[in-house]
This record gives sequence, C-alpha cells and structure tokens, in this order.
Amino acid sequence: MLKLSLSLFIGLFLSLQTFAATRDKVTMEDSITVAGKTLLLNGMTTRMASKMGVTVKVYVGGLYLEAKESNGPKIVASDTMKRIVMHYIFFRAPGKKIKQGWKDSFKANCGDEATCKAQKANLKIFNKQVKTMTKNDKMILDFYKDKLEVTLEKKKKTTKVTIADRKFADIILKAFVQAKTKAFRGPLGID
Repeated sequence: MLKLSLSLFIGLFLSLQTFAATRDKVTMEDSITVAGKTLLLNGMTTRMASKMGVTVKVYVGGLYLEAKESNGPKIVASDTMKRIVMHYIFFRAPGKKIKQGWKDSFKANCGDEATCKAQKANLKIFNKQVKTMTKNDKMILDFYKDKLEVTLEKKKKTTKVTIADRKFADIILKAFVQAKTKAFRGPLGID
C-alpha cells in the first residue's frame, strides 16, 4: 500500500511539473496556452548578426504549434494556432535594422509582384510596431486562422497591434519557418 501511495504521489508530482527548454540562457516553456489552445514548443533557434567581422547573438526565437511539425510549408498552410517568441539577448538591437530585416524577409517571401504590392500597407502597419529592442524585450507573433497579432513586451510598456489578413500573416510566418539563411543557429524542429 505504501508503494502504491508513493507511486501515485510521484506520478501526481511529475504531472504537475512544468518542463522547459533553454538556449543561450533563455528558457521557454514546453507548452503554453494561447486563445484557449495548448501550444507545444516545436523548437528554438538563435538569430545571429554580423558587422565588420563581429558576430553577435541578437535573440532567441521559439516556435510554438498545436502539434509538433517539421515541414515548413505544412506549418504555414495549417489553420491551427501558432506563436513565435523572439526574446532579445543583445544589449541593443536598433529598430531601424529590425525593420530592414522584416522588409527584406517580406520581399523574399511575399510571392508575386501583385501580392507584394497588395500587402505593402500591412508591412507598414507591422513595421510601425517595431521599435529598438534591448536585452530581455520580447516580440511575440500570434498566428490565428485569419489574422496576425503582434505584441512587443518592453521593460516599461507592452504594445499590441492586430493585422486581420491571413496572406500577410503567412508571409511573416514563412520568413521565420522557411528561412534559408545562416543567420539562424539551431533547430526550430523544421526540415
């Protein structure tokens, strides 16, 4: 009886534990709840930047999905809830550089000329939200079925904007999950 009680106690204790993953001293929970949906940490990566031969770690990114998935195009096409967390670890990432990075990613992922032109207004709204980020600031992107919610958590202020356009949300998501660059270091759980 004592063995059974001890086993039940240990099982209950372990089931109540919150597990997490850590990369470059940033810890992200293995699962979170967003809009009533449980999302699982699919993977983490570190965004690197180089200037004049010096490479620095800019942020640790985490990709959360309703179910683990390793196929980038499937992730983008899915109607399920998704979240990207960018936790800044560099002491200062200039807003101007971050905006240029999003412009470049947008251009590389927006598709045909007509789509790019039609989505430029949304890019302007998105980039208006982008500010200079300092250590421990976060940019959180929540991908709903029909919109993108952008949240900036800075030391003194949290701001949020919603862009109600699935096509634009897919462009931003592609920039992250289908990146073909050496600037990301580490697995997001994507092939």
